[in-house]
Amino acid sequence: MSNTADKTAVLPFAASCSGAVAVARPLPAEIVRWMSETVCPRPEGEARGAHGALFWTSCEGARIGLFRPADPALARGAGRAGFLAVARDRSAMIDRRLGAAGGRRMTAAFAARLAALGAAADDGMFLVPVLGDADAALARIRLLACAEPARTEFGPMTLTLSAAYADAEDAPLPALAAALPEALARALASGPERLLRADPRPSLASEALAALDEGRISLAYQPVVRTDMPLFPAFHETLIRVSHPGGAPIPAGRFMPEIEALGLSRLFDRRVLALALEKLRAMPTLRLSVNVAPGTLADPAWIETLEAEAALRPDVTRRLIVELTERGAGLRADLTLPFVRRARKTGCAIAIDDFGAGCTALSQLVELRPDILKLDGSLVRGMAEDPARRPLVEAVLRAARALDIMTVAEFVETPEDAAALTEMGVDALQGHLTGRPAAAPATLAPKGRRLPA
Repeated sequence: MSNTADKTAVLPFAASCSGAVAVARPLPAEIVRWMSETVCPRPEGEARGAHGALFWTSCEGARIGLFRPADPALARGAGRAGFLAVARDRSAMIDRRLGAAGGRRMTAAFAARLAALGAAADDGMFLVPVLGDADAALARIRLLACAEPARTEFGPMTLTLSAAYADAEDAPLPALAAALPEALARALASGPERLLRADPRPSLASEALAALDEGRISLAYQPVVRTDMPLFPAFHETLIRVSHPGGAPIPAGRFMPEIEALGLSRLFDRRVLALALEKLRAMPTLRLSVNVAPGTLADPAWIETLEAEAALRPDVTRRLIVELTERGAGLRADLTLPFVRRARKTGCAIAIDDFGAGCTALSQLVELRPDILKLDGSLVRGMAEDPARRPLVEAVLRAARALDIMTVAEFVETPEDAAALTEMGVDALQGHLTGRPAAAPATLAPKGRRLPA
């Protein structure tokens, strides 16, 4: 390979980058080889890049230009070596507006501008080798690639880009090849015009996806106990458990936000549904609830799995409860009602989770008519010691009773709170007081955890 422009010309570039997920995968072997040839392993005592054969984007104060690092002294003076991965912001929206042909022209214009910077292309992203400060290099790239609007049949359209940066000395190339696309996906999801530093250490999201691929996913079961039948759980909420290869757990609360940002939560929701249906088949008297992330509302595979189960075993889906978060139902209001209608046809019940944590109006309960309303812990925790909470909770309970909706108070941890909520008329309680998550569903309430009469 004689120069970067030649390399760029033979690499594929996608006509449309559909969003963050499109680039959230490890770089292919040919790109890793290009990275290896761009940043050569340095002999002891010499600067990395001193023997590189390809162009670099050099940042020296206000001057940013292109050079071949043939002179070791020049390479040493340029600073640390690394890679910027860049991609167009709002690609899917722009391509929908312009149509397929217009999107391809926009992509071609973007590609041509970045090719001049010594970039390698990989299906929606560009990699640019950098010597020196990454922020200064990105500013120069934006100036060269985005300053002039692209001409389209709809008139001039301004290009913007987001980027991720990895220091070439932080980790081996395979680790960088996995970290850069993931960081770029997060930048695109939180953009426009963002720059994130890639962490070459395996992220919790990467480890969780590996666990999903390798079958290291299981369920825990937390009982929900009726206040009028405190010995027998009304149902159990399923909670996902992900483990390292050695068996140590990976806390879901730490990796799920990143999984959701990457648009991958539906993959975990599918697995949880499959495991829950399997458990319901094995235990004919059991009732379970499963949580559905906002992105799953638009996932045909999830709802089709539920419908297929209902066609074969309607007794199973009649014992399933689908929990939608209040936040998710509000964010995807256009998808929530069609999803609820399809799910209800399978015989399952619908619950609204975390009610009171967001800003959902009580009027939404009239439209969705959930079977169960779960009051968020922030609304009910400390009820016994804070009488100011009572009017709001009582208003919610009155509306639920009028609509024949079962109410569950979440995160109940003290007998005093349990007594106050029972006296107010909450139908069921969930929390450490009534039972912690366990590897198997409980048939009776935990010993010593009996609720107030």
